[in-house]
Amino acid sequence: MEKRLSCSFVIGIIILCVLLVVIFDSGVSVAEAEDYLDIYDKVFIETVTDFGIGSDRIEFTRDALYDMDEKFLGFVFDYKSDNEIGYAVLLRMADGIKVAELCPGSVNPYDNLQGMPIYVCEFNYWGKVGEEYISLYGNRLNKDDMKNIFSSRYESMIDEFVKSNKIVHYINKSETKFNLAERIPNYTYSNISNACVPIAAGNIVAYFDRYCTNLIANYTPGIGLGSLYRYSFQNANIEKMMGQLCIDMNTNVVAPGNTVAEFKSGLDKYCSRVGYVVKYVSCMDGKNFNYEKAKNSIQLDRNPIIMFVNELELNTINEVSGEDYYEIIYAQDTHALSAFGYKEVTYDMQNNTTKTSRFLHIATGITNPNEAYLNVDNNLRVEDAYCINIA
Repeated sequence: MEKRLSCSFVIGIIILCVLLVVIFDSGVSVAEAEDYLDIYDKVFIETVTDFGIGSDRIEFTRDALYDMDEKFLGFVFDYKSDNEIGYAVLLRMADGIKVAELCPGSVNPYDNLQGMPIYVCEFNYWGKVGEEYISLYGNRLNKDDMKNIFSSRYESMIDEFVKSNKIVHYINKSETKFNLAERIPNYTYSNISNACVPIAAGNIVAYFDRYCTNLIANYTPGIGLGSLYRYSFQNANIEKMMGQLCIDMNTNVVAPGNTVAEFKSGLDKYCSRVGYVVKYVSCMDGKNFNYEKAKNSIQLDRNPIIMFVNELELNTINEVSGEDYYEIIYAQDTHALSAFGYKEVTYDMQNNTTKTSRFLHIATGITNPNEAYLNVDNNLRVEDAYCINIA
């Protein structure tokens, strides 16, 4: 998919600027931190523990930070412990997680900034609104000026999928989930590069072929048993359909990949050719993805979702009694994928807290894994999304 789509602030109270690199397999010194944490959380807890911040427990939240090119850089942590607040900045470097700032008694500076949170270097906090970068003091610069002024700055180390894992230890677990099929369409297509948009659309076409005869010519999409339905594995019919969608969407013709407009015109062309009409209903509230609308479209209307994202976290969850093992793939790239279900998990943790995670069950458009759970509450930036109906 194609996306066409001097000012510093020094905290007056105590500032601990910790230039500390911790390797990725670093442990955690607080037992409760093992329950539901990834490497950033673990390094954060280890750091505040080493500095004697808090006694028994620290409550914290975190938000993603980005570099000047809008690529993921790390997280800013807000924390509260023993009635004291503070914040910390943790960045992903080539050799581990760097704690760039640890600031007890200070308010997170990004609370007072609008737009995408941009971290330039220590104590330089900006928000990006449109094409402008705005500092805490209201100074406004364009990208060229920013790069000229801050020639020494942090830049993202992520240029491909980043894999990690975590284990959730819990006392009790409850789940709510729904899928449009027992085995969803989870096809890929490797004959053409940059084809994630026609792949996502192709999985949706395969889903509706169950109801719309000859949407895929001379093809039976799967087999049903009672209320269950299992879509067939990929075959030559699917390959041909994906190839035709690439042609109809003009994939890579104007520029690499496809725009949302090309997706719509191409899917309309493909479906009208065999006598069907596509209906698109936005799943966005302004610039924000509306998870509840997507969830209701799937469960109540039996319509899948197509999503155009710039950042995502894919989860494969393996369940064992008392523990859930998460294999995680993080990517910051423009990508399209299709959703056919949802899953909401609430854990009763060993430290008397609860944790709820929300996911969409998706066809990823890649080979491994070809389906996964998309975390809608963490590391997700959605450019556009639609509920799709073909009839």
